[in-house]
Amino acid sequence: IKVRFYISISYFNKNKIINDMSFVVCGNHSVSNILESVFFRIKKIVVLDEKIKEKETILKKANNKGIEITSLSKESFYKYNSEKNNQGIVAVVNKYTYSTLEDIFLNKNNQVNIVVFLDSIQDPNNFGAILRTCSALGIKGVVISNRDQCQVNKTVIETSLGGAAYIPVHQSTDILDCLNRFRTNGYLIVSTVSNDSSSV
Repeated sequence: IKVRFYISISYFNKNKIINDMSFVVCGNHSVSNILESVFFRIKKIVVLDEKIKEKETILKKANNKGIEITSLSKESFYKYNSEKNNQGIVAVVNKYTYSTLEDIFLNKNNQVNIVVFLDSIQDPNNFGAILRTCSALGIKGVVISNRDQCQVNKTVIETSLGGAAYIPVHQSTDILDCLNRFRTNGYLIVSTVSNDSSSV
């Protein structure tokens, strides 16, 4: 495994990385899952140097994909990421790739031919929990709006407990048009609301 060792934080330009990336994901489970996902483009893996041995399985995955691995001393690592639950490893994610509707139509990896549409879910913890449930149930895909809707981010990924890594999410500019496309492709549309005074 190729690992770059740095002692001083000055060698690891935190501000530059934050400007270049979409988000940072930390923790063994989250990092391992996004390494296996086709939806994430990872710029590099950053690991606490004293944790390299116990992270060997994750680092091998990254190395096999040609992803840069950087090791930092404890002082430098915690200046870079001070979250208590980081477990000594973080992934710098350049990009999350939303799926096309065609990707969802053609998705044969999941067992249940159901697509979930979400409208104005703004809490990333709620969105992550929904993706976790959809993934566990084998849902075919999720469609969200590009307006008034939480996007796939660090909190969503970590709350989903791996779900975001395995279920395709389509970001739509027109939810109604998407619904109509599924209807014309033989899907039955079922809608739910949070209270009985809402109109569907």
